[in-house]
This record gives sequence, structure tokens and C-alpha cells, in this order.
Amino acid sequence: RRSTTTAATRAATRASEGASRRRLMTTAATVAVTRALETPRAEAYGLGKPPPTSTARSRETYDARVAAMRRAEAMRDEKDAELDDDAPTTTLRSGLRYREYAAGEEGEEAVAGSRVDFAFKVYRLSSGAYFKFSSGGTPILLYGRGYGYEGRDDVGDFETATLGATKLPRAVTPCVVGMRKGGIRRILVPPNLGWVDDDVFPQPDTFAAKRRMENYRDGPLLFEIEVVRVRNGGEGGRDLDLEGDYSYRLPAPPTLVAR
Repeated sequence: RRSTTTAATRAATRASEGASRRRLMTTAATVAVTRALETPRAEAYGLGKPPPTSTARSRETYDARVAAMRRAEAMRDEKDAELDDDAPTTTLRSGLRYREYAAGEEGEEAVAGSRVDFAFKVYRLSSGAYFKFSSGGTPILLYGRGYGYEGRDDVGDFETATLGATKLPRAVTPCVVGMRKGGIRRILVPPNLGWVDDDVFPQPDTFAAKRRMENYRDGPLLFEIEVVRVRNGGEGGRDLDLEGDYSYRLPAPPTLVAR
């Protein structure tokens, strides 16, 4: 009987020890989970400090944007100042404006009735090009001819227009007068003096260029012309400048509003 009692006691002891170990393991696991849940956010980030609040983060992001915009504006102003030195603005009696990047010195001078062969580029103003049309941030090309854009094999090709007869944008014709072979001018084209309909020349001739032009024709554009050749007719004395005041004020840059 004593042996049976001893065996039973040992079995009970082992069962009690097993239950104790299970309780200890359960308790340890519970403590570990609790500590993990109670870990400060700083420890979770591994930074030794709490992460920024949403308000602080928003303020820092806004301040960074403001600083970046001001740096960009300073760079644009510096670039514009350099271009202003190289290509001063010419304003006609009508208020139309252009910049001359190269003064042609060969051949005849374009006048009313001249047949002018030219390569060209049409730009829209980028988001930074608000008050200066020389660059103001790099203008974005819409289409052109004679420069191989969009993979086209047209380098050296040109268009031909007769000044005063061909339906060029109304802002362009007066600004071409006086140009010679090799001359390059960039003309500011207000929307009401530009591509007001599909008869204005030159028109884009690819699907992508037509889509781009359709999207931006109602805003101010830049027409850059490079004269290839001038052949004069007999209307040299006629003034091609527009009657009236066609001055155009570009939109002002956006104002930063402090929050």
C-alpha cells in the first residue's frame, strides 16, 4: 500500500509541476504580448523620439514646398536675366512683342508681299512661364517643322508664306517684317491673334500634335521662326502692323498663401 501511495503522490506532483510550467509559459507569453502592445511609438520607429504628429508633418511639407518654389523662381529669374541680355524684347506700335535670337545678315529683307521660306516651332508656356516669354521655365514644344521632331525625317525642310497674303497667325506676320536669311525670332502670340480656326497656317499634321494644339490653342503661345530664304515682291511700302492696341499681359505668377 505504501508503494501505491508513493506512486500516486509522484504522479500528482508531476501533474502539478506540468500545470505550473504551463501557467508560467502562458504568463510569459501574455507579458511579452502586453509589452509589445505597450511599446512606445518611438521604439517602434527606432528613433529615440516620438514620430511627428500629422500637423507637424503637414507644416514641414508645406514649408519645404514653399522653399522649393522660391528656389525655382530664383533660378528662373536668373535664367531670364541671361536671356534678356542676349535677346532684348522688341515691341511694335501695336503692342505685339518678339525676341530676336539671331539677326539674319544675308539676302533680302522681308517686307509686305515677300515670299518667306521658314522653319518653325510652336511652344506652349510651361507652368513657370508667367510673365516672361523668353523662357520663364522651359517652354514646351507642341509641334514644328524642319528640326526632326517626333522622329520625323524633316530636318532642313521648310514652309513658305507670302507676308500679307498667307493666313499666318495675326500676331506673327508683322513680327516677321525686317527678317533676313538666318534670322530667328520668338514671337508671343496672344490667343485672339493666334490659331483661331483651322485655316490659320501652319497647322500641325500629326495626330499627337493636333491633340496638343487643340488643348492649348486658347492660351498664349510662342511661335519661333527661322528664315531660310526671302524673295521679295512689289509691296515693299505697305505697313503690316496691326491697327489698334494689341498689348497682351501674361498671367501673373501664383501667390503663396501662408496657412
